[in-house]
Amino acid sequence: MPANPSDCHERRRVLLEAVADIAGYSLDFRFLNGKRPDVLRLHLNRSGIFLGEAKHTEQPSNLDSTDRLRIYFDSVLQLAQNDLKCIIAVAHRPALTKSWLNRLNWLCHDTPMHSLSTSTTISANTSVTFLTVGIGAGFYVRRDIAMPKCIART
Repeated sequence: MPANPSDCHERRRVLLEAVADIAGYSLDFRFLNGKRPDVLRLHLNRSGIFLGEAKHTEQPSNLDSTDRLRIYFDSVLQLAQNDLKCIIAVAHRPALTKSWLNRLNWLCHDTPMHSLSTSTTISANTSVTFLTVGIGAGFYVRRDIAMPKCIART
């Protein structure tokens, strides 16, 4: 991230912090390797992480962005214990939604994590792409649909 992030980047970071707050992810922390995305929070009542990245100028194909996201994915795997859930959210320009969906799914492809991705447009200038990932018996996967076991039908 540049020393002085743009106003657009900061608005997207604040948006991601609000999403984390609303979802109950309230405890800030850093990964053991010292790395920290724009937003990194733990949920106090369940085993979960919210990881948010605000993007203004970086494209999904940007190698530096991909490398940072790979480090974050590896850090999530190191923290993984049974039933860990992680929401990864990237706030970006709406025109890049499909590319960010593809990039996040690609990053998750060669990990033991099960995933579900979606995206929503917040405004004419901002969309958020979400990748929900989980490890362990509590993350139920049927075909390409992933959801917490407690709401899955068997």
